[in-house]
Amino acid sequence: MSNPDDDKPLDEIETEEAPEVEPIPEPEGETEIIETEYDIGQDNFSGAVSMELDIHKVVFSVSAIGVMLFVFLTLAFQNEVEPMFIGLRDWLTSNLDWFFSHLAIFSCLSVLGLSFRLWAKCGWAGQRPRRISAISAGSRCCSLPGWASG
Repeated sequence: MSNPDDDKPLDEIETEEAPEVEPIPEPEGETEIIETEYDIGQDNFSGAVSMELDIHKVVFSVSAIGVMLFVFLTLAFQNEVEPMFIGLRDWLTSNLDWFFSHLAIFSCLSVLGLSFRLWAKCGWAGQRPRRISAISAGSRCCSLPGWASG
């Protein structure tokens, strides 16, 4: 089965348009714009370490310190907190067993759904996959054995 877009350069291939998003409706009645000197994201730290970062300085710092303090205190006082964690584990497994079973089922269904979506995007064995955009064309999974090797 031949795809008519196979011989076209990626920038000439028509891509599917995203559905239009409905804008926020106009407010009813009289409104005033509140003037403020606050800029969205003004307290964020932006930079690139191994990936692009855009995090709020205060929220990230307080969260990181809280997590490190919890881990440090738990490791420092293992004997004192052990009965509390054992009691917590027993209560969770006896009262929330339905939650854990539903979580396992949801996880399995999510993995199956994602794998079928990926399979459909890459095409069945022996077919050349349909190109969606220049970005996704470069990150195809179709080099797997038995799949189309575009």
